Amino acid sequence: MTAEGRRSALTIEVQRTDEGVHVTVGGELDLATADELTAAVGSPVASDRSITIDCGGLTFLDSVGIRAFVELHNEAATAGVDFRLVRVPPMVRRVLEITQLLDVLHVLDAEPPPGEG
Repeated sequence: MTAEGRRSALTIEVQRTDEGVHVTVGGELDLATADELTAAVGSPVASDRSITIDCGGLTFLDSVGIRAFVELHNEAATAGVDFRLVRVPPMVRRVLEITQLLDVLHVLDAEPPPGEG
């Protein structure tokens, strides 16, 4: 539940493996939910080889959600950790294209095989 008493419109699953951190998100990434994503991912550490965010279930992305992706990317870059977005829905891809963030955020059409990236 959020502070406003409504159920969050974002689902987040985080898996930490030897390959890195894999995050699956679904629903709406916006002003009400962006902090949930950044808190769930946490600060990247050098032992994390990569952070992969599977966006296949995203249905909405606003400017605060974009900011969350950029902040996570910047923290990962500072820690020397690869960051990428995979399975990005067309609506989210279009927003990232308009904001010229497709290449910055390493948006991939599909998830790379384990050990690659």
